[in-house]
Amino acid sequence: MIKVIVFDFDDTLYIGKVWKNFKAYLIDILTKYFSSKEKGEQFLKRAYEIDKNLSNRNNVKLLEEEGYDSKKYVELIEGNIYEHACVPKFISHKFLEDLTKKYPVYIVSMSSPNYMKRYLKKYGFDDIDFKNIYSVDLLSKNKSKKDNYEKIAKDEKIKPDELLVVGDDYINDIVPAIEAGVKYIHIGESFNQIYDYFTENNILDCEKYKKIKK
Repeated sequence: MIKVIVFDFDDTLYIGKVWKNFKAYLIDILTKYFSSKEKGEQFLKRAYEIDKNLSNRNNVKLLEEEGYDSKKYVELIEGNIYEHACVPKFISHKFLEDLTKKYPVYIVSMSSPNYMKRYLKKYGFDDIDFKNIYSVDLLSKNKSKKDNYEKIAKDEKIKPDELLVVGDDYINDIVPAIEAGVKYIHIGESFNQIYDYFTENNILDCEKYKKIKK
């Protein structure tokens, strides 16, 4: 039985090409970090060879491997929030509202707290009663959501398989869920996957939310 639910943030609570401006944002961050656009672009090229999605987690890992100060980089990405390139599709606000009345609902993201605070407010989700919102500590040894999933299960006093993770990123969302022994939904480009799973598993009857745009 599912007792607690965890959502990823980007491309889970909303779906769209919100990362389109991310590369330009990273070049700006890395130019500030290295005090050189050329060095920033060189680092970004190496990072891209490792991770085509240019995730901040792997950027931090690469900086640490090369002996750089990752703390400075993390401070820069937390203080400089990039603009989304489009208006995405949103999960139903009513769905989240009803869900949080029945279950403890968390957000666990690789994004910074300031970034999430900004876009929760911009997209009208800041009034949802999430139990807590966690950002992965990129300066930690693991840099993984597994620690957050395990902490939530422990704090809620539940078994791992009573926690459900909903996310779009297999590496950052689903692999840590498998490692933590929790249940998960790996979603694509449709919220119907979430609604159907919740309905079929008697978590929440979601048929009505399919007709709601937000």
